Amino acid sequence: MIKRISKASMALASLIALVVLGIAALALFRPKPELPEPHAEPRTPVTTSRAQARTLDDIATFPARIEALSDVWVAAEQGGRVTEIGAREGETVEKGAVLLRVDDRLRATALRRAERMARDARRDFERLTELRRDGAVSASDYEAMESRAALAEVALEEARVVLDQCVVRAPIRARIEERRVDSGEFVQPGQPLFRLVDAARVKAVFDLPERDTLSASPGDTHNFRLDALPDRYFSGMIGFAAGTGARASGAFRVELDADNAEGLMRPGMIARVAYRRGAIAGAIVLPQQAIVPALGETVVFVVEDGRAIRRIVRIGAFIGEHAVIRAGVEAGDEVILEGNRSVLDGTPVRVVSSDEASIRKEKIKNDKASG
Repeated sequence: MIKRISKASMALASLIALVVLGIAALALFRPKPELPEPHAEPRTPVTTSRAQARTLDDIATFPARIEALSDVWVAAEQGGRVTEIGAREGETVEKGAVLLRVDDRLRATALRRAERMARDARRDFERLTELRRDGAVSASDYEAMESRAALAEVALEEARVVLDQCVVRAPIRARIEERRVDSGEFVQPGQPLFRLVDAARVKAVFDLPERDTLSASPGDTHNFRLDALPDRYFSGMIGFAAGTGARASGAFRVELDADNAEGLMRPGMIARVAYRRGAIAGAIVLPQQAIVPALGETVVFVVEDGRAIRRIVRIGAFIGEHAVIRAGVEAGDEVILEGNRSVLDGTPVRVVSSDEASIRKEKIKNDKASG
């Protein structure tokens, strides 16, 4: 009885051992479950540009005003009542064109009298000259008659000039911008009547600070553009540079002479002069879009080890659409241009091409529009 129980126990123990071994084998050869990958850190797409050191024109922008090279007031030389107006405002007149006439009847009468007196004096002088050949005239009488004839000629020329001054003529070919008289009015000598402006050539007038005045030399050329035509540049040559600063501001007046054959520049227009002060050697130049203002500081972001790193920079000057960096960025730094306003110091970034950035912007714009 005892032997049978022992054999049954051994059989049961063997069966249990086989089950345990089977379970162990299954556990050993069963494929291991895949563990979930750690969460990938999102990276902000950005475009970048390598900072380079180069020699750059040092250009400062100054506001200017366009003025005509010839802008004159024509005045009356003789007083009198206006009998004729020969031109009106807005009209372009040629040099010598009649602008106005005043009543010249008294001057015409004086001219006829002077002509008669001069003719009589010439005739008497010629008769006396013949008599002198015969010795019938004294030297003193002859000299007196000669003087009388000469004075008569002077009086005749004076009468002609006075009569001619009753006509006001254009001294230059120009456009009449202003007229201060009408027919029938009485004008005085020296009274301004017509403003004539010749804008075939113009000048861009601006004030130069004291620090830059020594660099202004007549004959130097500089570019400028008009507020009315911001995409068009014109070129002008320094025709005048003041040697004395203005008492109030200390600035020095400079004039750029420019051709205006197309008539696009009109006196009174506002211009911006790109004044070239010299050259900056070894300048680090970045597009202005790389600059981010932040609480009184000026910063840029550079890419280091796949992250945006914040740099405080010092700007020396703004030239056109670029900024000259005095400190904070060195040649070779990879500076973020687009996406720099979407990152913080240490933000993971992914550098993409400009095309990819444009496509992404367009997609975001379309998503916002459709949403």
